[in-house]
Amino acid sequence: LVFVGQPRLEKAVYVDGAYAERARLALDFLWNSGRRRIALLIDPAGYLSLDGRREGFVRSLEALGGRMEVNGRIFAVPLSDITMVDIQQAVGTCFERELLDWNCDAVITMCDEYAGFVIREFQARGIRIPDEVAVIGHGNDRFCEILNPALASIDDDQAAQGRTAVELICRMIDPEEEAAAWQEPAPEVRPRLVWRESAGGNP
Repeated sequence: LVFVGQPRLEKAVYVDGAYAERARLALDFLWNSGRRRIALLIDPAGYLSLDGRREGFVRSLEALGGRMEVNGRIFAVPLSDITMVDIQQAVGTCFERELLDWNCDAVITMCDEYAGFVIREFQARGIRIPDEVAVIGHGNDRFCEILNPALASIDDDQAAQGRTAVELICRMIDPEEEAAAWQEPAPEVRPRLVWRESAGGNP
């Protein structure tokens, strides 16, 4: 058994998805572009992938000299089901209850669907993207390029994660390689920022 992403087990063979790095890439770019009120919209569920992104956001902000609640803030946007209607409602509720009052100048989201509705909510209020608020999503989905403006996104290279997982499985079924597969550090597939117009700044 090989996991894509670290599981909550004491011992397991898995592909390291570099969760904290996903948040750092987006935050670093926005900070270096002059943004100083950066929001992270993320499901509050306790998955390791989400925990890693939250922790990466906080640590990266501190490393840049920023402070939580002043320069960065995490907004919980819970989802019970993964449908576009659910996402639209959850994002809209976050806007009405919290996000607008915090007066952010950039938003990082846990997925591209969130980001698409974030852009819509800002634009409906006459707020220009990226001139007034920059937006970066996650997943690098195909629809990113047809949004207006086109959506910048973190690409965690799921194809590479899948290939790496298959390579690990092949090692584990080889008697000569199985022990090493258990003992070696988990192979890491590093994400990258795919710049598009919604992020502003210089690519």
